[in-house]
Amino acid sequence: MLRKKRSKVLDIARARIASIKSIAENLDLGNGMTLTKYIATADRCDISLDNYNTSIAATDGYKSVFDNDEAELADISDRFLAGIGALYGRGSDEYVKAGGTKKTSIRRTRLKKIDEKKE
Repeated sequence: MLRKKRSKVLDIARARIASIKSIAENLDLGNGMTLTKYIATADRCDISLDNYNTSIAATDGYKSVFDNDEAELADISDRFLAGIGALYGRGSDEYVKAGGTKKTSIRRTRLKKIDEKKE
């Protein structure tokens, strides 16, 4: 599952930096607003985004492993219950202890016909 995050703000900043470089390589607007600081902040944001996307990819890998393990566990659980049912019978106390429902305890619902006559 690919959930790579993109940043519109970062994309806009990169384009703006390229445009500002064409105006002046060392632009200084005062109060600490320099092109160098702008570039450094964009680079830091880019690194943070890369780290985030890397951890998402790793998490997706762990999720895939967990999903496979969970499916295998569900299959073994079903097979154990079926095996206990075959060995002791589906109406036995052992089958109920293993998590099954006695065959005699299962209620079957009857479908009721809906009267379609309108009065």
